[in-house]
Amino acid sequence: MNSNTLSIGENLKSIRQFFNLKQSDIAGEDITRNLISLIENDKTPLHEKTARLISDNINAHMEQRHSLARTSIQDIMVPGIFNAKIEADRLIVYLKDNGNDIHFNLDAYLKKLNGFYASWDLPDKKYQNYFMLGTYFENLNKLDRSYLYYSLAYENAIRLDNKDSLGHIASALTTMSLLLNNIDSVIILSDVIKPYGDSIKQDDMVLTLINEALGYYFMNNYERSIDALLQAEHYISGPQSHFYLELQILKTHLYMKKKMMGIASRILKNLNHNKHNLPLDHHLLIDSCNLLLQCLLNNKITDTQEYDRIKSQLNLIDEDSKFYVGTLNHLGQVALLMNVTEEYYHITEQVLTLCQKNNYKILFTYFFHQVFETFRADQKMSFQFIRNICLNYLNSDLLSPESGIHKQLLKICIENHDYDLINKLLH
Repeated sequence: MNSNTLSIGENLKSIRQFFNLKQSDIAGEDITRNLISLIENDKTPLHEKTARLISDNINAHMEQRHSLARTSIQDIMVPGIFNAKIEADRLIVYLKDNGNDIHFNLDAYLKKLNGFYASWDLPDKKYQNYFMLGTYFENLNKLDRSYLYYSLAYENAIRLDNKDSLGHIASALTTMSLLLNNIDSVIILSDVIKPYGDSIKQDDMVLTLINEALGYYFMNNYERSIDALLQAEHYISGPQSHFYLELQILKTHLYMKKKMMGIASRILKNLNHNKHNLPLDHHLLIDSCNLLLQCLLNNKITDTQEYDRIKSQLNLIDEDSKFYVGTLNHLGQVALLMNVTEEYYHITEQVLTLCQKNNYKILFTYFFHQVFETFRADQKMSFQFIRNICLNYLNSDLLSPESGIHKQLLKICIENHDYDLINKLLH
C-alpha cells in the first residue's frame, strides 16, 4: 500500500507493526485496547491528545528495549510521514554503505533522492542526507558540488534551529568556502554562528572562528584575523585541546605579519617550553620550530639556549618531509649566524642526505646553491667542507653535468686549485 494513500487508522497500524507492538502495548494505562482497535479501523477519529499518549507509550517501550527508534505525534496524525522517514533513512544508509563502491550509480541515486524530497519535506532527514553528500563530494575533491550540498544542509539546519547541526555544518561550510576562496561566505556564516556562543559544540565553534581568521588573513586584514583567533581561544579548554597548537601557530603567523616579532617569539617560546603538555602533532610542532627559527634569523638573534631547545625538539621528530628538511636548513642557518660552523656543516650534510634519500632534486639543488653563496660570503667557511659533500654525491645524478650545480662546482674548484676534484667531476 502506498504510504501517501494511507488513512489515519491504517497509518497507526503500520507504525505499531513497524515497532512490533500489540494494540495493548500502545494503549498503555490511559487508553483502552478497544479504542486503539476502533481508530485503526477508522471507526472513530484520532484526537491529538490520544496521539500524544500513543506516541509516549511507543517511545517508552522502545526505551525499555534499549532502542533508539522513536515516533512523534506528527508521525501518528499525518499519514505517510513515518514511512517517508523510514525511506529517507534508507537513502542515507545506502549512501553511507555504497558511496565508496566503484559500482555506485551516483546519477540514479541523486535522481531518486531529488524525486523523494520533492514529495516529502523532512528538514532533519534533508540535513543528514545533504551533509553526507557534501562530505562525499569533498572526498572526491569536487569542491563546487560539495559546497552546494553543504549549503543545502545549512538551509535545513537553519529551519531545524538545532544548535549542534548548525555548528557542525557551519564549520564544514566555512572550510569549503575557504577552499573555494569565497571569503564573504566564511565571514557571513561565522557572524550567524557566533551569537549562539556556548550552545554550539566547542570544536565546531573553534573551527568556524579559525576559518574566519583565515578569511580575514587572506584579505590582509590582520587585525580582524587576530580578533577572531582571540575569540576562538575563549572556547578552547587549554593545551590539551587539539586546536590549541594550531591556534598558537596561526597567531604567531599574524603577529609576524604585523611585524610584532616580540609577541610572536614569546608565543613560540611558550610552546617549546610546554611541548610535553601539548597534543602530538609533528607538522604543527615543526611549524612552531620553523617560525621561531625565522624570528631568530630575521632579527639576527643569537640565543644559544633557544637554539639548543629547538634542535633537541627537532631531533625527537622522526620525519623526512620537505617541510621538515626546510626547517632543518633554517636550523643550520641559525648555527651559521651563531658562528657554530661545525654545527652548520653537520646539519647541512643531514639536509642534503635527506634530499638524496627522498629524491628531492629541486631542494637539493637549492640547498647546494645556498652552500655556494655562503662559501663566497663567508671566508671562514672551509673549502674542504664543499669538497667532502661533493665527493659524497659524485656518483649521483644530483651532481651530473645537467644538474645546474656542476658548473658552479667546477668554478669553485678552479678558484681553489683542486685539480684532482676537477678531474673527478669531468670524468
